[in-house]
Amino acid sequence: MTKPIPPIDSTGASLSVGDLVRVVGAPDLSEMGPELRAESDVVFDQLVGKYKTIREFDPLGLAWLEFTIKSGPHSGWHSVGIEPSLLRRRRRKASTIAPNNSLKRTDQSLRD
Repeated sequence: MTKPIPPIDSTGASLSVGDLVRVVGAPDLSEMGPELRAESDVVFDQLVGKYKTIREFDPLGLAWLEFTIKSGPHSGWHSVGIEPSLLRRRRRKASTIAPNNSLKRTDQSLRD
């Protein structure tokens, strides 16, 4: 059996089920037959640049994403397995609230 692909994104960050990820690339589909490739190309064109949640990792190490295409000939629910290296985990934004220890009151400020 093939060794699973490690759950590491395009920046080297570790990935887990439930992570919100941005699809930063599409897999090489050149080995697919023409009909399946044409359908898959359209789906990945819709997916690249979007944020999706990882639903699971399969035994090969592919991250599975679920999403819908709302209109057009490929509208409906889709599920795709994609190499983790084609994903980038969303970074959490830094808090804009200062820590409590940086807010100091003086006796003078309490009298004003």
